Formats: sequence, C-alpha cells, structure tokens
Amino acid sequence: MSGLEGLQPEFSSRLAAFMAASSGGVWLNSGYRSVERQQQLWDAALAKYGDPEVADNWVARPGRSNHNHGVAGDLGFRDAAAREWAHANAARFGLHFPMGWEPWHIEPVGSESMSDRGAYTTPPTGQAHPSDGVMGEDPYDPGVQMRRLMGAMAMPVQGPQGTDADAAMAAPTMPEGVAEPEQQAAQAIEEVPT
Repeated sequence: MSGLEGLQPEFSSRLAAFMAASSGGVWLNSGYRSVERQQQLWDAALAKYGDPEVADNWVARPGRSNHNHGVAGDLGFRDAAAREWAHANAARFGLHFPMGWEPWHIEPVGSESMSDRGAYTTPPTGQAHPSDGVMGEDPYDPGVQMRRLMGAMAMPVQGPQGTDADAAMAAPTMPEGVAEPEQQAAQAIEEVPT
C-alpha cells in the first residue's frame, strides 16, 4: 500500500488495516519523513512565519518528529463523516490521535510515552501536551480518548486476511455517501498549514 514505506512494521500493519476498514474514506497523506524532508518543512514554516517559536506551532523540528521515526502519519479524509469515523474507530486498531489540535495526525497507542516534547507541535493554550501523559480532548468525541486507549490495550494486533483482522475490518462501515478516493490519495501532497 503506497505511503506506508518507512513506517515501523506494527504501525504500518495497523494503519493499513484501519484504512482498509474505512472503505476508502481515509488515506495516508504523509507517513515516514526523512530528516531532510522534515528540515524542508520546518524551513518553509520558518520562512512563512518568520519566528522559530511560531514555526514550532506548525511543524516539529527535524530529527525530533515522530514522522522521522516511522511512528506517525497524517491522514486525509473524504469528508467530515469519514473523519468522525476515523476518530471513533482508531482505538480498535491500536491507533489514536494524540494531538486534538491536529485531527489528521495519527500514531500507534503508546508512542507519546516514548517521544520527547519536541516530537509534537506546540499545543494551543489550554491543551495538554501528548508527552505529559495527559490525553487531550478529541474535538470529534470529547472525553472518550481514555476509553479508546483502554479498549485498544486489550485488542489483538490487526493482521493480514485470515486472522482476527477479518472480523474487525468487516464490522466498521463508512457513512452513507462516502466513496473510494484512491485517485485523490495518490495525488495528495503535504503543505505547511496556513
């Protein structure tokens, strides 16, 4: 599956199963990034905002981003219903959205405990930093991140067909009207947020 190259194997497997279960409503815009690519993104943010502290609000510094370590992905969503499905079902695949202020950024459960503060963009005022061990509020389903994490800890790793992934992938369904965006996913590019 395109875009999964360079990701840690377990994260890649879980993310592939998660995207397959979405019936094309969720895709990976950006996964593993080299330190050089992270430097380009950070330099672009610095050029755009003119202040390193402001650039840190948008892009993690090179070498510190979880993208550089193969344990982070930035997702694309067909529409708001697909995004809501992703947030409601991520824990079933051992995944979560550690930064409520970046609802597209997904990681394996537990990655924030192995990351330093610089692995994440600066949280807005009032939001908890993922490396503090306090889950932020999920903007699409407030107050449920802890329940999702607890459920994910008891869940088996989603694997290839023929394993217990079959049942997990058959259960979720996309909301009515969500079509497969395979061509959109192939054309998706990264941009520094405005």
